[in-house]
Amino acid sequence: MTIKASSLLSLVVIWAAMVPAVIVNGDAWWTLIFAFLASGAVGIGMWRRLGIARLLAIAAVWISTAFAVAAEDGAAWMAIFSFLATGAIVYSAMRRTAVLLSVGIAVAWGVTAAAVIQSDGDATWISI
Repeated sequence: MTIKASSLLSLVVIWAAMVPAVIVNGDAWWTLIFAFLASGAVGIGMWRRLGIARLLAIAAVWISTAFAVAAEDGAAWMAIFSFLATGAIVYSAMRRTAVLLSVGIAVAWGVTAAAVIQSDGDATWISI
């Protein structure tokens, strides 16, 4: 069995998004725990091909979370739901070519990050 590129890129995206966010907002260090758990959700099946659609969805979830966490202290709670969303994306029945579905996920998480940033962290609940 070989490690698939889409699985490896998913791990890279999770950490490339969250480490700079924690550097910017040091109080959100514990979000790395959920990034680690999400890495486990992806890494447990590294021999599975996730496909571009799942890769885009995972990237959108964690990049949106990183922007919100970097901007607001209270947004660190989003990491919990980002981990859950990552597990749902990885183990879903989504086809590897369902790019439009991943765009929908990206828009939803982008709006979530924008709402959290705009409301000074008060709208973190929207990530549920």
